[in-house]
Amino acid sequence: GSQAVQDALAGWGRLSHDEAACRLDRIVVYHTAQAGHSSLLALSHLLQSHGIPGDAQALRQSLARLQLAYVLRKHEADYRFAIPLLQDQFEPSEVELLLHQELAVLARA
Repeated sequence: GSQAVQDALAGWGRLSHDEAACRLDRIVVYHTAQAGHSSLLALSHLLQSHGIPGDAQALRQSLARLQLAYVLRKHEADYRFAIPLLQDQFEPSEVELLLHQELAVLARA
């Protein structure tokens, strides 16, 4: 559970020197973990539903970083984990909580 996620976070949760960019990366990963897959459109809706402007450019950069780091892979408009095992590292209830924490911080920013 938690320790595995924390260890993984040390890697993919810090792909940028920009705090907001890192937060967005984590939101993308948590959302992908929660839904099993993700897309630019779904992520944009998720941000907007929390009162965060869904900046498509920032989201594209985030998805690109996560692909370069082999966290996500793209298939048509869909993003999934590059390593299916990553999906199993996430406890559903934990992901829900982490996702909401990150969204809450971004919404306040």
